[in-house]
Amino acid sequence: MTEKALRKNRRDEERRVLLVLVASLPLISFSSSSFYLKWLHFSGHVSVFQGHYTADPFADATKGDDRLPAGTEDYIHIRIQQRNGRKTLTTVQGIADDYDKKKLVKAFKKKFACNGTVIEHPEYGEVIQLQGDQRKNICQFLTEIGLAKEEQLKVHGF
Repeated sequence: MTEKALRKNRRDEERRVLLVLVASLPLISFSSSSFYLKWLHFSGHVSVFQGHYTADPFADATKGDDRLPAGTEDYIHIRIQQRNGRKTLTTVQGIADDYDKKKLVKAFKKKFACNGTVIEHPEYGEVIQLQGDQRKNICQFLTEIGLAKEEQLKVHGF
């Protein structure tokens, strides 16, 4: 593998570790997750999870390189569907299989105070469904935790 591919694999592994870490901490609210990630970065606690890696794990991740965590299309699609009357349903499709969607739904439900589930769509694979119009919230949350850049999010609907 080339050096660029190795760096990309290492960054993907670091992001998965951080996502699992942030999603598994019930005592820290997700509104302070960016602060917590910065604290992890500056305090050196990330190296505890990366025992073989002693250098700064975020050194090359902040250069604006090609971070593509989404699925095969490199986009995360956020859609809204109308149900009965004023009831709506928000769907999130295109998150990479590397991420545990059930943990993401758990974080969404806690952060947005709504119900949600993961369904298996025959064409799109695993799709996250949330009650209500959560499009802006999801975009903000995914960029805040570093799962996707803003240009990788495609918001559809009304």
